[in-house]
Amino acid sequence: MHTTPDDAERFLRRTTFLTTVVGQAATDVQTKELAALGLSTKAHGILTMLRQYGPLAQNELSRSMNAAASTVVTLVDGLERAGYVTRRGDPGDRRRNAVEITDSGREIAARADDLADELEERFLAPLTPDERETLRSLLQRLWTPSQPR
Repeated sequence: MHTTPDDAERFLRRTTFLTTVVGQAATDVQTKELAALGLSTKAHGILTMLRQYGPLAQNELSRSMNAAASTVVTLVDGLERAGYVTRRGDPGDRRRNAVEITDSGREIAARADDLADELEERFLAPLTPDERETLRSLLQRLWTPSQPR
């Protein structure tokens, strides 16, 4: 069976295909740039969540970031080694560790925020301000992470 030009065009116009390739391009740029700070996108996300909400259990971080618990443990281990977070036991629940951001974690997160803002500006440069807001709004409707309590 031979593919017709209509089949190829239909494939290339699929939203799932477009979001995959555009998302991968954004991920590639952000991964490279954040690596210069010694962070990954998810590590930056953990620091952001901790700045916003204060100390959180690892399972709360996992849920709010839609990441596997094992991934969060690995990320928190690296952030702890770098001095960006600390873990402390929860006096109310010995099985629970709260992860807390340090002052140096706040500093690196602020630098990562500035870098991410620059990257987003460059990445979205082909779009008008109204188009950018429409894109953000539509993407947020498709995916809304759960917030920590």
